[in-house]
Amino acid sequence: QFNPRDLLAATMTELKKSDSMFAYFNTSNQQFPETARWCLCAIKNLTRPSKDPLAAHAVIDTGVVPLILRIVIVNRSGEESAGSSNATPKPSEPLEQNSAEADFNNPMGWEANSMQDAALFSLLNLSTTHPARHYLKEVDAVHVLSMIADFPTTNNSAVPQSEDADPQVANQDFQCLKARMALAYLVGGEGHYGQSKSRGSSFPGHPDESVLLIMASEAAQLEELLSNTLHQRAKEGPGGYSAATFTVKGVLFGIRCLLTNNLNQNTFSTTCGVKLNCLLMKALAQHAIQRVLTIDAEAAEHAAFSLYLLSSFGFSSPFLTTNFEGDARLAEKVLTSYLHMENITPAGQHAADQVLLRLPYLKYTQNPADDEKFVVFDGSGKDESLAWDYDFDEELLQATQNIMVEKRICGAEPMDVIFGRPILRRRAPKKNQELTWEDQSAVTVYPNALLAVQDLSFGSTKVRHIDAIDDILIANNIANSANGEKTESYNYMWNWQDTAEQMARLQQSKQGQSSLKGFLTKMKSNTISKTKSDDGPFSIFGLKCGPICASDNVLDDETLSTLETRQSQKKSF
Repeated sequence: QFNPRDLLAATMTELKKSDSMFAYFNTSNQQFPETARWCLCAIKNLTRPSKDPLAAHAVIDTGVVPLILRIVIVNRSGEESAGSSNATPKPSEPLEQNSAEADFNNPMGWEANSMQDAALFSLLNLSTTHPARHYLKEVDAVHVLSMIADFPTTNNSAVPQSEDADPQVANQDFQCLKARMALAYLVGGEGHYGQSKSRGSSFPGHPDESVLLIMASEAAQLEELLSNTLHQRAKEGPGGYSAATFTVKGVLFGIRCLLTNNLNQNTFSTTCGVKLNCLLMKALAQHAIQRVLTIDAEAAEHAAFSLYLLSSFGFSSPFLTTNFEGDARLAEKVLTSYLHMENITPAGQHAADQVLLRLPYLKYTQNPADDEKFVVFDGSGKDESLAWDYDFDEELLQATQNIMVEKRICGAEPMDVIFGRPILRRRAPKKNQELTWEDQSAVTVYPNALLAVQDLSFGSTKVRHIDAIDDILIANNIANSANGEKTESYNYMWNWQDTAEQMARLQQSKQGQSSLKGFLTKMKSNTISKTKSDDGPFSIFGLKCGPICASDNVLDDETLSTLETRQSQKKSF
């Protein structure tokens, strides 16, 4: 007797013997299209995120994942076919096809519950499972998903049209968003700042992690998705989804993974920063104050760490609404309550501590929805304002009134220079080694001093902190060190990228003068000691002068200074 997993595995074994396994997917040439769609929808539901990855392991063991990848292959303009290569192609390699087939599998036509929609959902669900990520990378899932996510830009189909005017554009945007979220889990889900290290944290083919880069429209879509999911609300129409399609934890994890890319942090901040931060704070409050079961400790960590990463932009632009400051002190109450949770994770604790230290210096603004029209049709002909999405409801506000906030020490006030000036880091050169800032193997470049702190802050193996960590204080020390001041440099040398060579020459000049003065001082001491034990005078090099030298010709400080000046003049020529 066979169970479903064994039956599917046997079928895949037979299918691999034929060329159909590696052909382009064409829905117009399917023998049982409805059966295939039903099966894919079943796989989609079986692989939904859960604490038990048994279903994900079973799907992987059957060998059906490469076939699922073939179903969502899209053709990018200008991409050459694989030709008649004898090697077994990967799912992402284009095969020979006519022009009609090349344009056939367009995400614009992937409607809800279609075969491609179900297949892409299955890949998205598998990507959330930690054990499945390494396998998905091995079967080239990153390449396949990146072709879908970048389809609008690579095929010049990202035209400025309203979703109401063109439902197909809404379908395409939603499918591309799903692909981007899957890429976020695969590429940004482990091995980054604040995350656990894993063998799957890096892999050939995508070392620059450019597949994580998002556009402003994608950032806005993710903010809307988090808002709908957090409030258990569906989105109607093309590109829509039910209230149960996504989980709050999955969306929070996707946002955190995308924020591992520094450019995405700026995109989120400029596009929907205040809205997103209010939603993240609300999710944290539901976990720490209301104890909502759908937001567990891991989901809360994702929300807290995302707030932490985005708070770096809150010093120059609004971070939260004014409702979170003032007498209510909502932000402090939420973060303090979270810090008192027994199941708080180390990464979540560090994130909450850092945001609390920064609160006095962050900027606030009015509710962004006050000047915009946010309406939803509830089915009864009534328009309902969604401005309250970014505020606490009455029940949550009532719960915060019973929270007492202890007095905390403010963090360091940030220097302006730590935000926008690229900085270099290197170890001190070895003895007799020239100090240079052009050696790429020895020098690490950071966009700014605050980002350089990440290698020295939470989870760092380079620095051991005795006192509590304050990232802003570390960044200020790094900036002061780059300015040439004597301060804590964390066993590194720091320099601004725009003045590196100038500072290197100055440091070498100082080191040269210091070495000369030390040598002459040593010779002076040696001369004095020897003249006391020997009747004959000695030169500055420790040799006897003979009768020509007077016995009292001992070098004084003025002579040393004169010699140093002459030596410096020789160097300048």
